[in-house]
Amino acid sequence: ATEESLSQNLKDEDKAVRFWAAANDKATPKNLFQALKDRSSWVRLEAVSNPNATKEHIDLALKDKDSSVREAAAANPSITQEQLSRAIKDKSDSVVIKAAQNPNLSKEQISEMLDSPSWSVKATALDHKNVTPEHSTKALKDDSGVVRAHALRNKSATLERIKQALMIG
Repeated sequence: ATEESLSQNLKDEDKAVRFWAAANDKATPKNLFQALKDRSSWVRLEAVSNPNATKEHIDLALKDKDSSVREAAAANPSITQEQLSRAIKDKSDSVVIKAAQNPNLSKEQISEMLDSPSWSVKATALDHKNVTPEHSTKALKDDSGVVRAHALRNKSATLERIKQALMIG
């Protein structure tokens, strides 16, 4: 596949053809920008999921009207810290949850997520490898039993911290 042949495929009436063009590992930045303007969210999602997607592609996808495209952008391993910070402020919990699952999530971003009103956002953030004992201690005091359970199952929740959070002597 060449840039030109993929460009032609991205103009095809059949969205499956456009999808596979966006998914192609030979897709160039120009092809991916073309795919990110597609009328089908399926094609746009595949474009931002492509391993060749750049910071600029992720930026564009984070502004997409369709939350599934923004989810794919938040899950992209090439996402920057600044972009992750925007993703964790998304209006859709599903996008925020995808950001919480991104391996590049920082400890500061986890702290911010633990202030979310959504128990599902907090619970997902607590499953991250970068959770600290301070995160677990804070989460053990949460109103949601699901959040407290996720804090308990995190490796950073030591017996001492659990006792401290529960105020058990």
